[in-house]
Amino acid sequence: MMVPAALRGRALLRQLGVGMLAFGLLRRIGQESVAIRALRQAIAPGDCVWDIGARSGAHTRILAQCVASHGTVLAFEPLPQRHRRLEGAVEARDNILVLPFALSDRAGKASILAEQGLAAPQGMAEIILATGDSILAQDASLLPQLIRLDVAGHELEVLLGLSGTLRQPGLRHVVIALDGPPARPGRVEALLRGAGFRLDWLDPLTLHASRG
Repeated sequence: MMVPAALRGRALLRQLGVGMLAFGLLRRIGQESVAIRALRQAIAPGDCVWDIGARSGAHTRILAQCVASHGTVLAFEPLPQRHRRLEGAVEARDNILVLPFALSDRAGKASILAEQGLAAPQGMAEIILATGDSILAQDASLLPQLIRLDVAGHELEVLLGLSGTLRQPGLRHVVIALDGPPARPGRVEALLRGAGFRLDWLDPLTLHASRG
C-alpha cells in the first residue's frame, strides 16, 4: 500500500527528532518557500483573496502583490493589538482591507488567550466572531478565488462557517497552514473533498485544496 507523502514526511521528522511544533517554528522563521510558491502559482491578478488569521501581515503583503492593484485581499485579524499593527503595516496598500474579527462557525463573541506567558484573565482578549458565508451574503463581489487559512487549530470551525462559500465554483484554492497536527484532520479533509476539492499535502503542515 502506498504511504501518503504527508505521512512519510511526518515519519521522517520523528526519526530526525523534529516535532511538529518545531517544524512549524522552522517554517515561520523563513522556510516557507513551498507554501509561498503554491500561493503565487494559484493567484491571478485581479483575484479576491481571503487571508484568515493574517497575524503580522507577512503573507498578506505577498498576496496583495499577487492580486495586483485591481485585485483585493481581505485580511482577518481579530486580536486588537495585532489588528492595529497589521493596519499600520499595510496602510500604504489600497488593495488590502483589514477586518477586525475572527471567522468561525457562528456569529458572536469569544475570549481567547492573546498574550503568551500570561494566565487568564490577564492574558485574555474578547474577539468578535462571524461566518465567512455571512460576509459573502452581504457582498457577493467579495467571493474569494483563494483562501489562506492560518488559525491555530480552529480550521474545522472556520471551514464549517464557509460551507456555502466552499461550494462556489469561483473558489479555486484553499491553502491551510498548520502550527501542529490538525485537531480533526479527517473532518477537515472530508469537508473539502465534499465541496469538490482535490487535496495535496505540500509539506507536513501545509494542505492545498484545489479544483478546476
